[in-house]
Amino acid sequence: YVTYAPSDALNISAGKTKVKFTREQEISSKEILTIERSGLSNTLFPGELTGAWVSGKGIADHWLYEAGVYGNDRRREFSRFSDGVVFLGKIGYDYSDQSGYDSAVVSLHYMHNSDPGLQYSSDSFSGSASPSFTNAIALTNDITQGRFGLTTDIVYGFGFDGTATQKGAPVAIDQSDVFGISVIPSYYIAEGLQLVGRVQFATSSDADGVRSPGRYDEASLLPEGGDSKGNTFASTYLGLNYYLYGHKLKVMSGVEYTHLGGGDYDGTTFYSGVRFSF
Repeated sequence: YVTYAPSDALNISAGKTKVKFTREQEISSKEILTIERSGLSNTLFPGELTGAWVSGKGIADHWLYEAGVYGNDRRREFSRFSDGVVFLGKIGYDYSDQSGYDSAVVSLHYMHNSDPGLQYSSDSFSGSASPSFTNAIALTNDITQGRFGLTTDIVYGFGFDGTATQKGAPVAIDQSDVFGISVIPSYYIAEGLQLVGRVQFATSSDADGVRSPGRYDEASLLPEGGDSKGNTFASTYLGLNYYLYGHKLKVMSGVEYTHLGGGDYDGTTFYSGVRFSF
């Protein structure tokens, strides 16, 4: 994408980008503190879409904002804008001065999806389906102070009940409302060595409104005939990151326990990997 930025208070952009709903999605994959983002934030992630957006910060010293409209069809190339739109709006406040923290920002996100559940496919590409929620809101807070950091997302998704087009065919969608919270504390216990935790919890208004959403705790790991959907999802993560060259080269390890209430998944996952970028 391209950006015209006459000032910090006004940035105008157009092109293809990740639509970042929740604070966890705003953090670059190069700089996330856990090996995987939380299932809660991924559930509401609309993907890489084509659109136009404006953003700014430092308004009256403290305020920041973003507003954008994107084509809803998730394609390898640019969107054709023929399958609905996703609107994302944000307003935030930097309260670092008032709190005395090194950094402290609270923000409110709102996302509207005119065609929830849409899934585009072609002979060469099959993207993920658009989130099955008509509207979603998130209250986020991100603070750092010395060695300590804390990122919090409180999310509510308004589920969609109807028919969506997926891979060219109509598919019935029955998604109930979902409420969730994700908390990620971190602390540098030594130079270059960071302790990271995460607690996430989600609950739905119907019996099968949430599912085991992680890359590694999928239905393929369930017993035969197991149910990958339930009414609550809870997980805890504890990990260590060792920074060899900042976020450009780091070793990440962690363990996560996940329980799907009303479903058949209950397990522990061990992670270890090297993340680098240049």
